[in-house]
Parts: sequence; structure tokens; C-alpha cells
Amino acid sequence: MVSVTIAAWWSAYVVTQAIEIPYYLVATRGRPWFARIVIAAGASTMTHPMVWFVLPGLGWPNYWVYFAVAEGFAVVVEALLLAAVEVRRPLLWSLAANAGSVAIGAALRALIDWP
Repeated sequence: MVSVTIAAWWSAYVVTQAIEIPYYLVATRGRPWFARIVIAAGASTMTHPMVWFVLPGLGWPNYWVYFAVAEGFAVVVEALLLAAVEVRRPLLWSLAANAGSVAIGAALRALIDWP
């Protein structure tokens, strides 16, 4: 696996937040605004550093195995957070937010080589 710089992580983190926060704001509608922001930003804040800094160093046989494990980890942990705060359909929301993040992130990488 390639060494990750803080700058590269930060760029990807900001893009992830920009994509995933709107999903989680919709998922938490009906709650106080501050609570919605904390939940929405907190979801990927909990998982993103693990996916970027911890999981890559565990010796995966190839990128696709790492990718599947990392995204599965993010989806499950974020769904558990949503379930803990009693969001309806937490797994569906987490899957949608992470799929959107992966798709847009991959498109940005392919089109402009960023983040």
C-alpha cells in the first residue's frame, strides 16, 4: 500500500464530508439542527481515519480486498452510529452515503486526479 500524507487524507476527508453529510442530514430530519450536524459529521469522522491510516497497514493481498473491507467497515460502523441514535433504516442510509462518496470520489479521481 502507498504511504498516505496528511494533506492527501485531509482532501479526501473534506470531499467525503461534503458528500456524506447531506445524506445524514436527511436521515436525521426532525431532530434539532445541532444534533443533526453532529451525527452527520461524526459518522465519517469516526471511520475515515481508520480507513486511511489503520486498515491499509494490515497487509491485504490486493487493493480490492482492502477496498471491500474498508468500505464494509465504514458502512457497518456508520450504520451502528445511526442505529444508536435511532435513525430509521440506518444500514440503508449508511450504504447510500458511502456509495455516493465512493462514486463521486472515484469520478473526481478519474477526471481530475483529485483527491
